[in-house]
Amino acid sequence: MIELKIDRDVKGLLRQLARDFGEDSDQATARLAVSAGREMATVTPPRGNSKKVIQGAIERDARRALVVVGIPAYFAHLQREGSRARMRFRNRWQPVRPDQLERSPARINSHIEQLRNRRGRIPRGLSLDRRLITTLASFRNVMRIRRKLAGTTKGGWIGAGQRAGRFQRGGDRVTIGKNFMSWAQKWAKLGRASRQGREIILHNQSVAAAHLGDVGAADQAVDRSWKKTIAWYKRAIKARERKGNV
Repeated sequence: MIELKIDRDVKGLLRQLARDFGEDSDQATARLAVSAGREMATVTPPRGNSKKVIQGAIERDARRALVVVGIPAYFAHLQREGSRARMRFRNRWQPVRPDQLERSPARINSHIEQLRNRRGRIPRGLSLDRRLITTLASFRNVMRIRRKLAGTTKGGWIGAGQRAGRFQRGGDRVTIGKNFMSWAQKWAKLGRASRQGREIILHNQSVAAAHLGDVGAADQAVDRSWKKTIAWYKRAIKARERKGNV
């Protein structure tokens, strides 16, 4: 489980806009928390909202960390060779360590995550000695696991944002949107939100939330949430003014 704290002590432009709209800091924080849940779902790797794009990114990341052997007999040959094993990689023969030959989806998945850089990405052009070598069948099993993990983590943040929305009062409530990453919303039950003093805390109970969390993702998500909440208040105030002038 991973948590994201949204402080009620909003300041500056956001606080002023909330007051102009007739709301207090608690209400502004609730709106901010809804937006933060949505943004966390977006920045959680693989980044984005499109199921097709995300699935493509999942496979691309995995292939950067692995060498996939399509011929089972060749994989078995590498295993038999032990410390003498060599394979052709980038147009030259290179040694293969026995510990690089791996068929366990859990271990392969862990290896992929360990290679993430500070931005949460798998570097391009990794040398053979930093990759695991696996079979096509094992690779497909890993892909099934990783697609599910991405959906549960993103869905958990969506659910947390949805539940944060319950702290809003009155009309003009902001929502996650039923069509936002609809493919991941079946996992919304893994998210929840709570109030603790001046904070709203978003809880993602997905087992993969911390494991797949992008470094700096929370800061980026909150920053984007502030900007979008400020934009929401500006639009809402203008709409109310136009309505009052009719």
